[in-house]
Amino acid sequence: MSTPARASGAGEISLRGLTKTFKGPEGPIEAVRGIDVEIPVGETLALLGPNGAGKSTTIDMLLGLLRPDAGTVSVARPRTRWRRALWGQCCRRAR
Repeated sequence: MSTPARASGAGEISLRGLTKTFKGPEGPIEAVRGIDVEIPVGETLALLGPNGAGKSTTIDMLLGLLRPDAGTVSVARPRTRWRRALWGQCCRRAR
């Protein structure tokens, strides 16, 4: 079974050139360095990696809790009433 091709930019979530650096005691620490991810409608994504790999920082930028130093985060708006209600619950908890 093949998956239909999706047009670029058709995903509900898009991370492009995402970077985040923090000040460290011995100089800057690159927590996230140039992430490019497109997550289409209906897809599930897992972020795996060791401690300090930037997983939580990436999620915080995706949720709008942390501003990226560079790059863009785009999250499509839900289209149905049920999804809008679910979206509202998610955003309220994140704040």
